[in-house]
Amino acid sequence: MIISASGTCMGCLGSNDLLPYPSKGRKNGASSETPLHLALYGVRSDAGAVLHYHGCWTVLAGEAGRSGKWVPSMILPEFAEFAAGEGICIVRRLPPGSDELADEAAAAAKCNPAHGLILRGHGGVVWGETPEEALFAAEALEETARLDYLYRGREWLFSGKEE
Repeated sequence: MIISASGTCMGCLGSNDLLPYPSKGRKNGASSETPLHLALYGVRSDAGAVLHYHGCWTVLAGEAGRSGKWVPSMILPEFAEFAAGEGICIVRRLPPGSDELADEAAAAAKCNPAHGLILRGHGGVVWGETPEEALFAAEALEETARLDYLYRGREWLFSGKEE
């Protein structure tokens, strides 16, 4: 696996920002979310690339979700896999980089057909067969969350959210 170094800018990644794993591991500057990435690769055969990001609209969608799911009310056809009937799983708020977060994300990823999850208070994590597919999945999830918020308005966040 190749993983980004801790603190890198995802929009400006260069070859020096990517580290092999396990040869360099967390102690040598790899992303603190290495356990999350490893857990998802372990349970998703369709994950050739995993991308974790801190999109503001995805963070808001995590707060709007009920009972561990977020079901968008408005969806464009190219984003339909994120509406997948059941909605997107929301992993409860857990410490970033923790094994507990990795374990719960892996359990949620096993039982949801979408190519992504929302990490409550921490953004999204998506996957695809290639880095380009994972990036498209991140853009799709973020844009779906933005459209849903704009469509439903502010009551989205204040209508009985659960922790």
